[in-house]
Amino acid sequence: MDTNTFGLCTPLATTKFTSAFAILTLACLFALPSASDAADVAGSRDHPLMTSYPGSSITEYSQQEYAEYTLPLGIPKDDQFPKNQHLEGKLTHIHYDMPQQ
Repeated sequence: MDTNTFGLCTPLATTKFTSAFAILTLACLFALPSASDAADVAGSRDHPLMTSYPGSSITEYSQQEYAEYTLPLGIPKDDQFPKNQHLEGKLTHIHYDMPQQ
């Protein structure tokens, strides 16, 4: 640790310590399981291409190896979408709930 002639810490040494402490604290927080993990539906998990928001929990989860799905496209007008696209393949349904503010 950098000290001056009186044995006191210099601002540079204090900054280094503060930065190291902040990094260590963040690493410990990320290593802990989040509260949302405990509340997720049994057998559920985030999609590999998308993660959940902090504090959210998975309340519905299903996966089908093959399904057909109509994807609505565009801005709805009179409760109808102007276009849609028919899709086929593996379907994963994940519903997240956010905590009350």
